[in-house]
Parts: sequence; structure tokens; C-alpha cells
Amino acid sequence: MNVTDPSIFAQAVRRDRVAMAVLVALFTALALGSAISRAPWCDEAYFSEPAYRLATVGETSTAVVPPSPFDDPKTLGTDHYTFYTMPLDLVLQAGWYRVVGFGYLQMRVLALLWGVAAIVGWWLILVALGADWRLRLVGTAMVALDYAFVRAGSDGRMDMMSAALSTLGLATFLMLQKKRYGWAVLAGATFVAASAFTHPIGGLVGTAALGIAMLWYSQGRFRWWHPLVAAAPYMCFAAAWGLYIMRAPDIFRAQFFAVSAGRLSAWKQPIEALTREVRLRWSGPYGLEAGAGIKRVRALALLIYVCGLGTSVLGFGSLQRRGLGLLPVITGAALAILLLFEGTKSAAYLVHIVPYLAVLAACWITRFWKPMGSLALALLMLVQVAGSVYVISRREYSREYAPAISFLKMQGGDVTGVASLGFGLGFGPGLTDDRRLGYFTRRDTRFIVVDSTYQGAFDVYRDEQPEFYDFIEKRLAARRLVFENALFKIYEK
Repeated sequence: MNVTDPSIFAQAVRRDRVAMAVLVALFTALALGSAISRAPWCDEAYFSEPAYRLATVGETSTAVVPPSPFDDPKTLGTDHYTFYTMPLDLVLQAGWYRVVGFGYLQMRVLALLWGVAAIVGWWLILVALGADWRLRLVGTAMVALDYAFVRAGSDGRMDMMSAALSTLGLATFLMLQKKRYGWAVLAGATFVAASAFTHPIGGLVGTAALGIAMLWYSQGRFRWWHPLVAAAPYMCFAAAWGLYIMRAPDIFRAQFFAVSAGRLSAWKQPIEALTREVRLRWSGPYGLEAGAGIKRVRALALLIYVCGLGTSVLGFGSLQRRGLGLLPVITGAALAILLLFEGTKSAAYLVHIVPYLAVLAACWITRFWKPMGSLALALLMLVQVAGSVYVISRREYSREYAPAISFLKMQGGDVTGVASLGFGLGFGPGLTDDRRLGYFTRRDTRFIVVDSTYQGAFDVYRDEQPEFYDFIEKRLAARRLVFENALFKIYEK
């Protein structure tokens, strides 16, 4: 049964508002604590510096990374244009920075706000599907407190924004479709198109979810022109971006297709893609990697999700009778999209699938509430919250990042190091992110800062591009180690 009656919606709001406020407060506390505690990382710099420059100088340049188009095509023209990411996130960030100022915390708070929007979106989905109060609150709680979801809500990447827009698209369609099917298609597609132009993976998952929902609830109302209505927002966003692309189409082609390379590798090697999916995307956040130690307890959450998915497949008829049959179908589509269309296998994209798994698990936890369901829920919430609290307790920013920044500022001089140093040093000419340490540019800075991303690149060069590695060894050998902590080694010339 799909519920869109205003009186039923108002009743759900009255019943759930206090519990929802508590959930939003808990999520905000965990995400804000994590945002304050964690050190910035390279992706946050790569995706925020262009927005910062758009807000301040009117162009989406990425000055911290020196162009090296022959070796790294995605850097072609980055001193003027950034096309290696979708545009909507950059535009929104730029407006946000003009209001609140620029900094690593301001950047992450924007993701936190999108996390709140996603939580509300999932509650709306469950209301629209006719879920009872217990499932609405348990399902939303499992989404809001999930470790990967909280992590995305405290990270400066665009993934939470994309996921939230995708979720709101599905929620809007489900809330409107019973009485205004055509308008529901347009409204839902507008949100999903915005998700796609924030990040393609969110757009793919959202488009699949919306398409499945359109067919699921068509009930003889689906018309040939509804796909055209759904396509209209995509075309509007594409036209707007196309006008900007026309300023430098060659740079767009070089950057966009370079950063897209390898994304579809799963089609050629599906078995290897499946093993990489587990090893690279899921193992870290859920404590399955080597040396995880106490973090292995997070695997309990993944086990509950897998059980929820399996039970949903085996008990599909029961879910269908409860009006929830749409959820496992969309979940299967989302899993397939991540497997087949996202070749990097980054854990950053878990935010697009984990909420579906969490809600499916909630369907069965509430179905078998006593005693097994309540015990599973208690264990899951304990594990998830403990994971976020552990991250907060490490105080990585104050213990590791800030001292390194203070040392470099006190010494003065230009720096080669990971772009995330820019949040402390500023994204000015004194900082260069060049993992080849000047092999192409011949720039020889006073300080070289080596972190885990640089060391990982050095290891790859040693095995695959020894000419780079030999040059790097000589550069480092000509310097002395003057600072070291858990995140950074700083070498001075």
C-alpha cells in the first residue's frame, strides 16, 4: 500500500517528530565530531579548491596541481578550468563559501546538511510506502547512524549531496505519484538529474530507482511521453553545462575522459571486479582489512546487512504484501550499478547503497522484533556509533595535521605535498601537489611533505615507472628529515 494521504502524512509527522529530531541530533553530533577530528585529505582539496576559486576569482581553476598533460591528461588546463568533476557541486560550494567563508570545516558542514536532507528523504520514502511507525524510525535510525553514512556526512566530497538528491527524487515521486503521476515524474526527475550533475554514480542509482518506481506504480497510468518528461531536467542541466564546456571543449575532453578511464573495467573482468568490490570498497569501512584489530567488530553491521538482503530475496512475497517490495528491487539495481559502472571501488560510494541495505535489514528486524530483532538492532547501533566515536577520539586534525601545518608556517618556504595541506597553508603559489616531485616541472621546493598518498604513488612508480622513482629517490636523498608524525614526513633541502 502506497500512502500519500495528507492526513496520514500529518499523523506520521506528529508521531515521529520528536524521535526524528533526536536522530538528526545524533547524526549531527557524530558527523560534526568526525568533521572536526579528521584531517583533510586529497580529494577534499581537489573538489573544493575549484569551488573556492570560482567564488573568489570567477574561474574553476585548480592551481595547486601543476598541469602535466602528457603524463596525466586530466591536468590539462586545470590552471583555468576544472572539468574532471560534475558542475553542480562546484557551483553550490562556491555560493556556500561566499556566505560562510572557506575552510575545511565549512566544506564538511555542507556535506552534513545534505546528510540531514538524506535522512529526511528516507523517512519520507518509508512514510510513502506505508511503513508503520516502528519501521519508519528503526529504518531511518539505521541509515542515520551507519558508519559509512556518517563518514560521508563529514567529508568534503560531493557524494552525500549526490546521494541526498537521489533519495529526495525517489521520495518526491513516491509522495506525489498517487494523485499527480505526471508531476511526480517531473519533480522526482529534477532531483535525480541534479544528483547526476553532482556525481554520475548518484545519478545512475537515482535514475534506476526512479525508473523502477515509475513502472512499479504505473497502474495503467504510464504514457509514452513520461520518459520525455523525466528527461527534460537532464537536458536542462546538460545544456547549461554545455555552454560552459564550449569555452574549452578540448580541455573538457582531455580531463573528463581521463578521469573516467577504467570505470567500466568490470564488464571485461567481472570476477576480478567482484573480488575488488569486496576487498577495496567494503573491507575498510567494515573492519575486514588486514590489521583491522578492534575495528573488526564493524563486520557485525555488514553481516546484518547481508542477512537483511538475503532474507528480503527469500521473503520477497512477505515484503510485497507489506507494500515494501520496491526496496529489494532497487537495492539489487544499485548493487549492480556499483559493481559494473564504478571501477575504482572506492568506499566513498557506499553512501549510495548502504541506506538501502540498512532499510532492508530494518524491515526484518521490525518483523521479528522480539527478542531477536531488538537484540540485532541494539548490537548494530552500538557497533555503528562506536565506530564513529572511535574516529572522533583519534583527534587526527589536532594531533597530526595541525602540528605539521604549524611547523611549515613557522619555517616558511615553498612546499611540495598533498593538496589537503592547502586547508592549512592556503591554496597559493607556495604549495604544489606534485607526486613526481618536479620530474616534469623541475620545480625544487624547500620542503617536501610525504604522506600515505605520496608514499603509495612512490611504490607504484618503483614497480611501473622506475624513471620517476629514481628521480624521487635523488630528490629525497638531497634533503634531511626535519619533522615526522603519524600522517606526515617533512624533508627540508
